[in-house]
Amino acid sequence: MIFNPSARSEKGAKLMERVRGFSAMVDLLVTSSFDEASALAAKAAEEGCVKVVAAGGDGTVNAVIAGLAGSETALGILPTGTMNLFARELGLPVGELEECWRVVEVERIREVDLFSAGDGLFVQVAGVGFDAQIIEETTWERKKKFGP
Repeated sequence: MIFNPSARSEKGAKLMERVRGFSAMVDLLVTSSFDEASALAAKAAEEGCVKVVAAGGDGTVNAVIAGLAGSETALGILPTGTMNLFARELGLPVGELEECWRVVEVERIREVDLFSAGDGLFVQVAGVGFDAQIIEETTWERKKKFGP
């Protein structure tokens, strides 16, 4: 499991302990950047991991996807970010992490399209211009204050 505690900065430590308790068979790898999460996912796929779980927001999910692209390793998602758009699009019970973990455990696999733009890969929405600038410049504090 690749976990990004900054997806919920001040609650990160508590959330990490909660996630760690889901299974003793899971290696919990903490990441703080897109490149690091992508590299960890790629290494896990190269080592033959059947499944890698991204625990974080849409940025963490996209980073893990970039690392898994082209491999046979499945992606699991524990949506712990602010919006969790991809998890919502998949119909995951956002806000119910234990239920999301059950989905990961039963291996309910769905194939999705993978898109590319420039050097990036993505599975949901790509934005350019004003909307992309807003996302890029929105701080965690503003997300917390104004919500999704």
